[in-house]
Amino acid sequence: MRFPNILRHVHATNSTRPDPRDGVLCVPTSENVRDLGGIPVPGGSTLTRRFVRSASLSELSEEDVDYLVGYGITLDLDLRSPEEVMRSPDVLGRHRAIRYLNVPALDLNLHDPDLKAAQTGDEELSYFARGYLRILANQDAVRRIFTFFATARPTDCVIFHCAAGMDRTGIVSMLLLALAGADEDHVAADYAYSFFPHEVADAAIFGDTPPQDFDPLLVDVIRSVFRILLKRYGSCSAYLSACGLATTQIEAARGHLTG
Repeated sequence: MRFPNILRHVHATNSTRPDPRDGVLCVPTSENVRDLGGIPVPGGSTLTRRFVRSASLSELSEEDVDYLVGYGITLDLDLRSPEEVMRSPDVLGRHRAIRYLNVPALDLNLHDPDLKAAQTGDEELSYFARGYLRILANQDAVRRIFTFFATARPTDCVIFHCAAGMDRTGIVSMLLLALAGADEDHVAADYAYSFFPHEVADAAIFGDTPPQDFDPLLVDVIRSVFRILLKRYGSCSAYLSACGLATTQIEAARGHLTG
């Protein structure tokens, strides 16, 4: 486990925002904005201000744009479909200090209420698992994503996002953490923080007795997908190599998160 829970939706000025060392960045005009730093990996922990995950950045206020740029964001990877981008352009990507790239990871938002409406129980589990495996099967997109990550300099901080910051973003985060050497529990915890308060997710994943208000369904999905990836390829590095990435690119992406 790593970060205590703090409120995600706090209307605050830059000077009163919660300390981002807690993991969750206070960005009132977005959601699920979290730094991937501080996660245990072999030899230490992941670095802060290297990778940030989030939901859509299409409604960012000017103040929140300034906050993210001030935080160090310089690269913006948009995982949404061309149709989503056309409907709701990425506001941060327009900033002169930002290098923006759109790589559609999947042609739909799995958390679209209309798509989820007919899914219940095991059907919902299968629905998300199939969607996540489709993302991993889109190896050209994964190659482009990690090629972009590999260009990051030590002074760069990369933000990557989709619409809800849960599914497409969650799979990319899983790949980054797996590449860095994070274990399954910490990969699952990072995923769970998108759906549950940190203390609830931590108690369920790292504690002895899961809280009653914790639904393990979605966390079971990410665990299953993580295991499938490792069973099929042996390691995240081998998977990325199969996607067409050079060893130098894979190591550059890993090194940006781990130092």
